[in-house]
Amino acid sequence: PIGADIQIEFILAKVDPNGNPTNGINRVNLCQAYWEMSTINSTVKPSTIWNPTQYMNMWSVNFGGTAADLLGYAQFPSNGIILEVRAFILLVIYQLHTIKEEL
Repeated sequence: PIGADIQIEFILAKVDPNGNPTNGINRVNLCQAYWEMSTINSTVKPSTIWNPTQYMNMWSVNFGGTAADLLGYAQFPSNGIILEVRAFILLVIYQLHTIKEEL
């Protein structure tokens, strides 16, 4: 076969790292017009990350400066995925379309 369903499903968290109920979305405004990889790694991730052994972290940012041409990146071992806002929106639209087609 060309592909296979490995039956892994990601869902939004229902409990945050402190044990409180959550909708799984943590909106944080760090007051920057755009972000470069170095400032994402030194500022955004450390101040917003949830334990990567229990959560799949995803950040949606405006890339700029030396990172202006990026759509997203992840590092191994991964503590999360960073996506350009426009790429994140396209991912959500694609997922909604896929869900609609499956119904």
